[in-house]
Amino acid sequence: MLVQEKVDSKPVLNRSFSAAEAQEILNSVVKQYRNLYNLQYMKQWERNHEFDSSELDNKVESLSLLQNEINAMIREARETGAEVDVEGLLKLNFR
Repeated sequence: MLVQEKVDSKPVLNRSFSAAEAQEILNSVVKQYRNLYNLQYMKQWERNHEFDSSELDNKVESLSLLQNEINAMIREARETGAEVDVEGLLKLNFR
């Protein structure tokens, strides 16, 4: 079997933002991940009301912790009047 791998990386966010802008962007990303996991949860629940949701629950909990960390950092930037450098890399692997 022939397997071909292609890796494509593109910077999607590489600039400075005000604390409010950075918070809105980063919280939006975390929210989208949470929505994805909630959708996966609903699909699995529809198939089997007694499925083991611990993996999805852990992912959602990790996102909540991440969001709290992000908000704490943004709060500190806001208090000091600092701008926030956001760097995001989109990396796609095709196999």
